Amino acid sequence: DAPPPFDRHFPPPAGRWHVSTEGFWLPGPKARVSPEEAREWILRYDNEIAYADAQLGRLLAALSARDDSGDTLVVVTADHGETLYERPWIFDHGGRLFEEQVHVPLLLCLPGAKGAGLAIATPVSHVDLAPTILSVVTGRTPASDGRSLLPLLDGKRLPPRPLFLEARSEPKRVPSLGSLPLATRGHIYAVRLPPLKLIAYPLETGGYHPTLFDLSSDPGETHDLFGQRSEGKALYRALLDYARAAQAGAEERPLLDPEAEEALRALGYVE
Repeated sequence: DAPPPFDRHFPPPAGRWHVSTEGFWLPGPKARVSPEEAREWILRYDNEIAYADAQLGRLLAALSARDDSGDTLVVVTADHGETLYERPWIFDHGGRLFEEQVHVPLLLCLPGAKGAGLAIATPVSHVDLAPTILSVVTGRTPASDGRSLLPLLDGKRLPPRPLFLEARSEPKRVPSLGSLPLATRGHIYAVRLPPLKLIAYPLETGGYHPTLFDLSSDPGETHDLFGQRSEGKALYRALLDYARAAQAGAEERPLLDPEAEEALRALGYVE
């Protein structure tokens, strides 16, 4: 529910909302919403985006008024997208790694307006943010899992590489795989190497259930090609290597302080 006047930026049908927010967030309704109700919820979501956009505009206007824009790097991104009406379990995020949740905005506004207006199609990752920011402010690119994106702004190409993703396993959010014994703990892993994307779900019996999609012909990720494309096995091996490394890293990672851990648990990011 965006605050006024943004709650009417995209006005509801017939001048009023027909869908009540009360009870919508219970598990049941997320799996059975009519097209009419879905349209209203998407308008509500668009109103929230308009509100966030206006607040960002205030920040950029303040930087411009102070004449700080020439010395300021602005990065706009998101931690996740939202499943609207693409899946049976809708208006939700988490427990899945489909494109509507993981393909998020990344806007860079560099000092001196370098690369202004340039749209780049090369897939990148949040792990690229730190090296890119440090490259801008220090002129050096540190060693990290990511890489600086500045060459892309100079019109150069970066070598293709797999992008890895992970999310906590929550089988209720993937009703299409309801016949499988999906684990209620652990993580879903995915690897994206255009045009292919492989998603692997942990099983209660051990191991993973892999699914493979060709994003060039199936952007909605509805046709599983695993077993039909030879590249799928190579991607699956790479994904298993990543999963093992991620799990080993989690075991070695130092504990959070209690306050930070509780804050993350409240947001659902820590079990």
